[in-house]
Amino acid sequence: MKTCSIVELGSRCSQAVKGRGWCGKHYARWQRHGDPLKVLVIMGDDVTRFWSYVDASGPCWEWTGATFREGYGMFQVDGAPVLTHRYVWELLVGPIPEGLEIDHLCRVRHCVNPDHLEPVTSAENSRRRVLARTA
Repeated sequence: MKTCSIVELGSRCSQAVKGRGWCGKHYARWQRHGDPLKVLVIMGDDVTRFWSYVDASGPCWEWTGATFREGYGMFQVDGAPVLTHRYVWELLVGPIPEGLEIDHLCRVRHCVNPDHLEPVTSAENSRRRVLARTA
């Protein structure tokens, strides 16, 4: 059996290889974060952890943590996944009105800048998505 090629804390990982010469854990870290050695920070309160994954150096505040397959930022709160753009809206602006969803005006799915977000109906969000693809 081939074992993972990653060396952490001075010893080689002994798990079976899944892909790229790494075990499932290291392969998943590479897929999510681009680094097989990336370890999520799980200490501290949710707000502090959230901001540790935000790069606000440009106009889009880019989420650098885990993402869903579609590219939307994902964050764990009390063990449950939440979408980062919804989390930041509720954190900085307030509750999302019932029946509305948060649209990315910048079209950058991992952006969490509330100035680039707007609550809209599902129909409006779909219309904008189609317009952006055809523009």
